[in-house]
Amino acid sequence: MALPLLAVLGAGVIGRTLISVVGRVLFALGVGFVVMQGVQIGFQGLIDLIADHFTGLPSDFAGLIGLSGFDVFASLVLSAYAASIFLKGVGGTIKRMRFK
Repeated sequence: MALPLLAVLGAGVIGRTLISVVGRVLFALGVGFVVMQGVQIGFQGLIDLIADHFTGLPSDFAGLIGLSGFDVFASLVLSAYAASIFLKGVGGTIKRMRFK
């Protein structure tokens, strides 16, 4: 007699907890998406600026920059900066996990 009642109560608690967690995760992902779209617009301008400055270089110097791995360096720095901004955006939405 007590087992069906216990199962119903357990399902209700688990359901509310799951809805709370899923809602918070979806909200955080939405905020992260908006932040990343804004950052992507800014980064595209920065990438275009870097490309414009490297267009008039002599071929020997451009080859040296390619061999030194400047493209990998720039990609790593911009990716780390984007990840930092994403985490700051998500960190503001989720302070701590609460189960209601």
